[in-house]
Amino acid sequence: MHYPFFMDFYCLQNLFIKLLRLRFDFYKILFLKYSDFNKIN
Repeated sequence: MHYPFFMDFYCLQNLFIKLLRLRFDFYKILFLKYSDFNKIN
């Protein structure tokens, strides 16, 4: 059985989760850099 709509939805969901994870990592790195910068000053 093949459900193209369901598969598309699943792929979109995976893409969304990947984007969220990337964004979260990006903010985490920014936060770490910012806190290090505050420690130096």
